[in-house]
Amino acid sequence: LSFRQLSIAKTAYVQTMTDLDWPGNYCHAWAKFYIILENHSYQRVTPHGEQVLVWYHAEIRRNWY
Repeated sequence: LSFRQLSIAKTAYVQTMTDLDWPGNYCHAWAKFYIILENHSYQRVTPHGEQVLVWYHAEIRRNWY
């Protein structure tokens, strides 16, 4: 995914977790993670800053499950 695609998908992801009655602390943790990710200074680093954040997200997601 690109960073833009990740930014679009995260809203649906967190909403789906909520709709499926995931524990509130899980939903809150993911929402907070996405806020931090979208405001991270790496996003402004070129040429690979956004891609680094996408890779980091993928690693966190793998470790979560």
